[in-house]
Amino acid sequence: MATRAWLDPKDHSIEGHTKQCILTFEGSIKWGPKSCHDNTTQLRDALHKADSRFDMIIMDKPKTNEDHTATISVSAGDKVYLDKLSTHANMSELCKIVFDVQQQEQASSCFILGLPSHLIVLLSSYLTPASRILFSQTCRSLHDILDNTAPATGQNKSNHGHHTRDEHLEYLALLAKDLPRHWACEACTALHRVSRRDLPTSPECNPCPLGKEAWRERVYDGESRVDRRQIALDHRHVQLALKYTRTQSHRYRGYLRALLKPYHDPKFCQHASLRWERQTTFSSKVVQVDYSIRPKIVAGPDGQLRFLLLSTWRYNHKQQDGAILRYDLGNLAICPHTEFCYDRNRYCILDRVEELESAVNEVRQKTQWDQDPSAEACGACPRCPTDFAVRGIPGCMEVRVWQDMGTEGSPMDLSWRNHVKRLDLQDQNFYCLGPVLEHQPGSVRSLFEANQKSPVQRPRGWNLLGRIRGLRERDARDTRDTALVKSTGYYHDTRRDSNDDKKKQALNIDLMLNLNMMLDSLILL
Repeated sequence: MATRAWLDPKDHSIEGHTKQCILTFEGSIKWGPKSCHDNTTQLRDALHKADSRFDMIIMDKPKTNEDHTATISVSAGDKVYLDKLSTHANMSELCKIVFDVQQQEQASSCFILGLPSHLIVLLSSYLTPASRILFSQTCRSLHDILDNTAPATGQNKSNHGHHTRDEHLEYLALLAKDLPRHWACEACTALHRVSRRDLPTSPECNPCPLGKEAWRERVYDGESRVDRRQIALDHRHVQLALKYTRTQSHRYRGYLRALLKPYHDPKFCQHASLRWERQTTFSSKVVQVDYSIRPKIVAGPDGQLRFLLLSTWRYNHKQQDGAILRYDLGNLAICPHTEFCYDRNRYCILDRVEELESAVNEVRQKTQWDQDPSAEACGACPRCPTDFAVRGIPGCMEVRVWQDMGTEGSPMDLSWRNHVKRLDLQDQNFYCLGPVLEHQPGSVRSLFEANQKSPVQRPRGWNLLGRIRGLRERDARDTRDTALVKSTGYYHDTRRDSNDDKKKQALNIDLMLNLNMMLDSLILL
């Protein structure tokens, strides 16, 4: 902990000085000799308690009368060792020496602190504002340098008051990367505790204190991210899954499995409004739609973990070889820019992305008229990292969509904002409006299919042998705890039955493993 000494102003007084003092650090003289009051012994004791390397040599001298216009205090960390001791103004030199000595001591073991202050400020100017804040919080020396030597424009200031809302959100996102129990909320611009009930399939369990409706009003302008019929995958779900995969957190492995669990809806409604959330949805009477998703976290070409999502819609006619009409397909938005709709004149004014509609029409034509049993059409959204494939046979058509939801970052990063339909009241993102994030068509699909296994090694306890080992360790721990309680004379065995069940379960699993090993040996023979 760094030792700090500082002065505060006080009412003028005249005191007699009969001492002179010398400040030393590790036996080396750093300041003095200077005239001082008899109470300087309290300052000496406080400095030595705060940091034993500091000491003061106090000697007698002829009496002189001097002005006292300040008080001096000493602290280390959160503890105050000296509180407002009356002194004279020349003690400001001592306060500066105490700071400089510790900074030089740090610089001897840290290369960057050995650089001149103006070079440190120059290097920090190449960082983003959020990274500059974290850089200034590394130690007190860097914080003082970046705060006190910044230009008057405030460009390199490390405090939060000089940054925009987007920059502050980026700072919170960087901070949350090392906090497993917190996530950065784009509605409140604050960190919130993680709730394990908060899942993309359970939007009513939003952990934000504002509540689900108020949160959605601030983040999505009262609408959904793309289409309210789909799962409510939000930025916090993507970030938590990426963070727990990167850190291999044993505590949150169950929650990670829940975040990455596939989802299936056998009664997906084909018809719904894509622009007005209050409009009702309904399904066709002759076509049933199965909707499923499969999240996956993979390592991208740059080595960073990425959250990929495979969404599948399967349109099944109730008659095996029935023709699927365009009206029966309804409308579907796979991203904010790409959709198909049974009413071609519905959005004729806007410049829509036609790739998906063209693929659907091509597959329908080949299936119904050309009788092509393996009709398939592929494409990609030109404005976001989304690939799709449409394939069909008589009586059935399937739409598969691969999306790259980005890496760990801020809710304001383009990799996430590009997947949100309504950013705010002034900034919209659909059809031909909004930001563009280009990608190589087919690259997201290739990345998803190339990584069949998770790139991160699973932590211990995920497999069957790990569970057996954990069960045995728990039984051994329960046995030790029981023996300890028995030794105190106060013991009532209320867990005997449960422990017996656990042991029987472990024996059954051991028998199953032995049988499997015997079968494997027979197969090899």
